[in-house]
Amino acid sequence: MAATIIVINAVDGSELANLEVEVSATIRAIKQRYDAPPGARLLSHDTTVLSDDETLDSYALDGTITLKQVVDSVKAAEVLYKEDVVLELKKREHVFCPGTMSSSAPTSYTSYQVVTAKSITEIPSEAFGALVSEAKAKAWRCDKKSEWTSPEDYYNAEMWNPN
Repeated sequence: MAATIIVINAVDGSELANLEVEVSATIRAIKQRYDAPPGARLLSHDTTVLSDDETLDSYALDGTITLKQVVDSVKAAEVLYKEDVVLELKKREHVFCPGTMSSSAPTSYTSYQVVTAKSITEIPSEAFGALVSEAKAKAWRCDKKSEWTSPEDYYNAEMWNPN
């Protein structure tokens, strides 16, 4: 059964979407249809927060369902990695620069990590770059540090955190 879904901004009352959807569609699918912003939550007529996996089967009384959208500012700043909330992004570069009299060759190594509540995971540089782009768009803070640990070794560190 199809229904008309009207989504309004809970703050100013403006209409955000007017969609024809099957009542068996999930809230997640409805939000994708109108390109809801990150952290968007939909409220039913009685101001119950609807979960993303919920459907509207029980709300289709007259064929038109009005939902209110609110945006959770904490959720809006979240960056996800494999469905887990990222707590921190870390890049560490170790550079060994031997002196001119040394027989050793210069070497460098860069590691990229994503920190979630579940784990600290090494990731490829491409994945790190994509996560950093998302973090920048969500105004995360970047702290950088360079440190010489000996006359021949130094480290560069870059850590991204939500504000």
